[in-house]
Amino acid sequence: MGMKNSDNPKVTRFNNDFVHSMDRLTDNLSNNSNINPIELKDKKIGFITSGASYLYLKETLPDASILKLGAIHPLPIGLIKKISTYVDKLYVIEDGQSVIEKEIRSMGINIAKDVDLKKFPDFTFFTPEIIKSKFLVNDIVAQPLQDIPFRLPMNCAGCSHLFVYYILKKYHLKATTDVTCGGLGIFPHINAFTNAKHMGSSIGIAHGFNCANDDKENYIAVIGDGGFWATGINGLINLTFNKGNTKVIIVDNQCIAMTGGQDVPSSRPEYSSSLDIKETCHALGIQDVIEVDPYKIDDFEKDVISSLNRDGNGVIIVKKECLVKFKPEVKGQCTIDNEACLKCKACLQISCPALEILKDNGEEKIHIDSGLCVGCKLCQTNCKNGAINYETIQ
Repeated sequence: MGMKNSDNPKVTRFNNDFVHSMDRLTDNLSNNSNINPIELKDKKIGFITSGASYLYLKETLPDASILKLGAIHPLPIGLIKKISTYVDKLYVIEDGQSVIEKEIRSMGINIAKDVDLKKFPDFTFFTPEIIKSKFLVNDIVAQPLQDIPFRLPMNCAGCSHLFVYYILKKYHLKATTDVTCGGLGIFPHINAFTNAKHMGSSIGIAHGFNCANDDKENYIAVIGDGGFWATGINGLINLTFNKGNTKVIIVDNQCIAMTGGQDVPSSRPEYSSSLDIKETCHALGIQDVIEVDPYKIDDFEKDVISSLNRDGNGVIIVKKECLVKFKPEVKGQCTIDNEACLKCKACLQISCPALEILKDNGEEKIHIDSGLCVGCKLCQTNCKNGAINYETIQ
């Protein structure tokens, strides 16, 4: 079994022959299984497609001949030749780049080019209407409504990331983040970060900024627990090895919230195999590690600022379970006292979706949606006029 990992010439030749035998096997499988279904109907026009594009085609041209590629490697050359000889004109419809089309053309198959199929008319935008506009020129093409207001993505009401934004903006701190729920803080309606890059990159980027500026900028790295376990650990190792002076905020919501709430190595503390973020940071040489509860806002702010003011590397773990996945019991909610409210809109700066502006007889009023509010009290903290009250749910 181990010889497959050898670079001995005889073994290499054997491995090469083995790979080619597997190619022949998979080629036979791709042409003779239901992985790549073929529908031979209309002889005038046919399509080769895959994925969601197949559904768009079926919706737009239900009578067309279609070869749906469930597996694109190896391509089913037998089925491709079959549909190409069956129809008068053959087209390839695919999202993104012309990967499948170029591969089929290299086989000598004639693909029609009399229709200009732009892959992405707009950013990641591909719909049945695009196909309809190209092949059903006399048909009525649905037009998108122009008066629907565009809204940038935002965090959920009570999300622990909102508390991190609050601290960063209040103290005018420079911070970098990556692909996480916290990455939404880069958008202009929040504007809490200087940059946001790839998952797990924030620690390395903040460390690099600080090294380049002799630690005069004091950049902070903000990362989620998923990003930390994925590649953030490497950045933390570099901080220790290079004797850095960078603070890292790890928002631990017990899952990868943005992509569906998948578990991370620290998600299940009841499991014997579960890992602990704090202990891992200590093991990697970070001595200054604290855990904070963002909902205890006064202690949270004091502990975070105290940690940021200390020299050397440090980690602040913001612990609060994801509200969407774990659905904690809401024990109270905030309401607006309209008589005390001066409409300064400071509360709106925290970017909580529960806060909204309503019009009452032409007059603007700040309102808190009781269907969204979880009673985290962050808006109450940001109101300097005492116009936001907290009420316990009986």
